Amino acid sequence: MRCLKISLFIALSAGDAFPQAGHWEAKFPNLDRAFAMSLDLDKNAKSEWIASFGVPVRKIGGMAVSELKVDGPSVKFKVSEFFNSPSFDLKLSGETKLAGKMLSPSAELPVEFVRTGDAKVELLAPSPAVSKQLEGDWTGSVDIPQGRFHLIVHFKNQTDKTVLATMDSPDQGRKDQVLSGVLQLERAVEFKSKMTGASYKGTLNKDSTEMTGEWSQGGSTLPLILKKR
Repeated sequence: MRCLKISLFIALSAGDAFPQAGHWEAKFPNLDRAFAMSLDLDKNAKSEWIASFGVPVRKIGGMAVSELKVDGPSVKFKVSEFFNSPSFDLKLSGETKLAGKMLSPSAELPVEFVRTGDAKVELLAPSPAVSKQLEGDWTGSVDIPQGRFHLIVHFKNQTDKTVLATMDSPDQGRKDQVLSGVLQLERAVEFKSKMTGASYKGTLNKDSTEMTGEWSQGGSTLPLILKKR
């Protein structure tokens, strides 16, 4: 009997102690499958909650999750790499559903995540700090057949010797989209936007006031000059 109780306790601890953990997939009511999303939620070796976000239709995974808070059935987080950096306020229902709402500057939508398997959290690899010459705000514009859209790129070094890079696209109403793969090798600079599939490679001028490079997205490569504010 004692062995049975111990075995039962182990099984409950492994499988039921953290019902929030898992791979969750979501769709918005009355919206098409292009809005399907995924959430991987788990605990690391230090018993800290970690998570990553994805857009399966676009084959995008490992998007950064911030402000993650798991408190009982409540699960809250923000996705800084997704359009308009939405926040999610969810509540565990049973062991298979996380239901609640997605909030962004322009909308509040109901959303329901369904647990479909075990978590496979992909944490965003940190980008090393950049030079003081690169740190700051940079502006530029890209000409496309539909017109011209402007970009504002921000580089801010962190205390842990990494850099936080974000991008605003005023014409599209997008702000604070987190960039990844930031790398500076002397005057060569590159970064990418996981959500849009875009990337940039440029070169700083001697005064570090301007970057001349190329913006690549959707199979097209266009010139982009970024100037420091």
